[in-house]
Amino acid sequence: MLGEILWNPRLSAADGTRLPTPDGYLADCAVALEVDSREYHLSPDDWARTLDRHNELSRHGVLILHFTPAQIRREPGRVRRTVEDAYAARRGLGAATGVRVESISPG
Repeated sequence: MLGEILWNPRLSAADGTRLPTPDGYLADCAVALEVDSREYHLSPDDWARTLDRHNELSRHGVLILHFTPAQIRREPGRVRRTVEDAYAARRGLGAATGVRVESISPG
């Protein structure tokens, strides 16, 4: 069973540095969920920004799972299993990363 997924949370590192905002975040296991559509990640600049965001979260101990909108629509069970497996493997590690949730975007 999954913990609560926080949507578009504002995250900060232990030293207070603002971190990129993932689409979804499971705080107790430090797993970020990203929905990567071609529309927003296809150009070389967009792709480079995505890599920078991924690396910044990763260097603070966050595991980032990437899914396309088509994968979510066509294979929701597989996507859910992937998230559940990552959650089970990392449950309790969130506090160890020092990444904090500052706020959550409404709706």
